[in-house]
Amino acid sequence: MPVFRYQAVDAKGHGLKGTMPAQDESNLEEKLKGIGVWLIDATMEAPPSPAAKAAARSGGGTGWGKVKRRELIEFCTLMSFQTRVGIPLLTALEVAAHDCQEKRFRGILKGLQQHIGAGLLFYEALEKFPRAFSAQFVSVVRAGETSGKLPEAFTDLKEYLEWVEQVIADVRQASLYPTITLVVVSGFGLFLFTFIIPKFVTLLQAVKVPVFRWENGCRGASPIMRTTSRSVCRSLAN
Repeated sequence: MPVFRYQAVDAKGHGLKGTMPAQDESNLEEKLKGIGVWLIDATMEAPPSPAAKAAARSGGGTGWGKVKRRELIEFCTLMSFQTRVGIPLLTALEVAAHDCQEKRFRGILKGLQQHIGAGLLFYEALEKFPRAFSAQFVSVVRAGETSGKLPEAFTDLKEYLEWVEQVIADVRQASLYPTITLVVVSGFGLFLFTFIIPKFVTLLQAVKVPVFRWENGCRGASPIMRTTSRSVCRSLAN
């Protein structure tokens, strides 16, 4: 599908510039009207040479590895703002790469610029980095790009990624309390049987009270206490 570079105005009279795939100029105008923008001028971008397009399609990005979720959230936030105000996609990616602090993700963004410059659509460029951008991520971008609603697509992705991050944080926090409780109880039990009970046994032996009398004194307690005390006393007496 051809890609057009357009100039347009919104309902407030603000000038907008950008690129959008469309079948022809009439189709481009219809897409822009659908998002509340009126076309002023449009120019079809020159198609890339077959060699450049073949190189872009063959060049993969599988070696870059995964990207942190927080990096994707910041990327979607920035791209949503830039595409909404009409900044061209290549320029928006260049700004995102410049602001990116993570070296690996910065390299991926530069790779996206190269693929788009060679003639691929944005979602096609994303497909070159499957370990960084999931199939769901690419599908949402593809729907937004083909419908002329790329800013909304980035906003939806940002909100979804933030929701996933919040759910993971809640699960971690919910599992943290039982873990701490188990560690504290285990530590208390270890301290009790290692330091406290031996001191009681030593004290009872010092006043010449046999250990088995302590066991008999626990008979009025619950069955669990009787069983536990009997086992402890016998092990210490031995």
